[in-house]
Amino acid sequence: MMIGRDDKELYDGLMQVRELCGDGFISYKDFINDEITQFRNLNAKLTKYEKIMKQEVEDLYTYANKRRNDKDDIVDDFEIEVSVYFYLDKKDPAYKEDDSDNIMTVISTTKYDLDWGFGDDNDHNTLPARQETAMEHDKHCATFHALYDHTALHYQELLMIGNFEHNIKLHIGYKQQEISNINSKGIH
Repeated sequence: MMIGRDDKELYDGLMQVRELCGDGFISYKDFINDEITQFRNLNAKLTKYEKIMKQEVEDLYTYANKRRNDKDDIVDDFEIEVSVYFYLDKKDPAYKEDDSDNIMTVISTTKYDLDWGFGDDNDHNTLPARQETAMEHDKHCATFHALYDHTALHYQELLMIGNFEHNIKLHIGYKQQEISNINSKGIH
């Protein structure tokens, strides 16, 4: 599961949207056809991109795990940090050219293994009370689910996302190295 930033601290792009539009947004149940199409398009792009991101993470995991399991290697442990940044659409009236990063939200997770929902082709649709709505049978990827279920974004604010980028960081921990005889020589 990917987790977003604490709801108390909003990103610039989201603050800009709420300053311009307020905080009262409609439910996905009230979407018109164009909005439903946009909602589905975002999910489709994220679903496709998840496959690329998953392969990148798996490649880094394989590399780091091989080193950790090699008793002659200095690597002791590792973790993989995955973040996806979502930006306000440049065409949106709330978009600012100067002094703003225009980030709507960031979802991120730290992985120590490959057992997670990211890129798993399972249905992560947890829209509440979706029965008998246009999106009742829509299949959602894990990243899309995280956007509407684990961030401060309202459903309608998802439609204001113009682009996203993905960052992966591999953090490698190294075995402790013993330093002997330093204090015995009088060095303090």
